[in-house]
Amino acid sequence: MPSSRLRTANYSPEARQRLGDAVTKAREALSMSRPQLVAAAATAGVALNKKSLELVETGQPGVGQSFLYALGRFLPAWTEDTPRMILEGDDAPSSTPLAVSSHAAPGAVADVPEKHRRIIAMTERELAERIVEIAEVNPDAAVSYAEDALRIRREHASPGAGIVVE
Repeated sequence: MPSSRLRTANYSPEARQRLGDAVTKAREALSMSRPQLVAAAATAGVALNKKSLELVETGQPGVGQSFLYALGRFLPAWTEDTPRMILEGDDAPSSTPLAVSSHAAPGAVADVPEKHRRIIAMTERELAERIVEIAEVNPDAAVSYAEDALRIRREHASPGAGIVVE
């Protein structure tokens, strides 16, 4: 049974592998290698490291709460709680990009500002590349853009918002 502090070592090999598969799938949906993901996270102000990422993806023990929380904050559609939820048996969030749904209620999409629609329509890789572009000029602006983009995507992916994950 897991302790109050989140550690991969406190979970079964099967649970760790389930998390590893989910993280690998999310990273690959971004079309990024491990070093690229670590660099993109650093650009967005999230501290990850390649060794812990490798341990997680290969289902190994030895990864602690701070890394797992940071990973959850960085991966699109994930939260700090997502790694724990996956370790405990929940399904991983979809790794497909958010998009304006063809099933949206009439008028709902029209109420979304154009800037938000562009952010929602971006693939996860496009969003990561845009954040890196901004960071090359202004790291603080990149962090702000990343936070805003994730907030916008989460808000518009919620039920009744007219935008859904397809």
